[in-house]
Amino acid sequence: MSVLMLGKNNAHHNKTVEFLTQKGYCIFQTETERDIKHLIRRHRVRTVLCSETILKTDIETLCSSIRNGQINSYIYIVMLAAKEDLDGLKKGVDAYLIDPLDFNRLEAFIQIGERIGKFTKSIHCSPPSEEEPIKLLLGKPA
Repeated sequence: MSVLMLGKNNAHHNKTVEFLTQKGYCIFQTETERDIKHLIRRHRVRTVLCSETILKTDIETLCSSIRNGQINSYIYIVMLAAKEDLDGLKKGVDAYLIDPLDFNRLEAFIQIGERIGKFTKSIHCSPPSEEEPIKLLLGKPA
């Protein structure tokens, strides 16, 4: 399972990478948002961990950029932050992990991302965009 970490290389970041590597995850890292799409496509990443301290754009733009063009699999986004932001959840973040990180919770979120990614890939369709009515998911015509 591949995970992409967007964040600065520091002691906290390194501890997270070490934990995930020991658990058998393949970790790809970047400090710049512009490398995200390339890494996701190249390594079939289904979960992105992002430190809010590194963001140069707003959360909605970041989430849209990560998911834009992903045809066969949903990308699960976990924000590593000082506090949970309900507005961020409304704008595309799937989960928040609050400092100090609970590594068991982190692993659970990655597993959730994997299950969602596998499910969306297995039904051979892209996840619905924000513009598509929820009625389509319920089998009713729009």
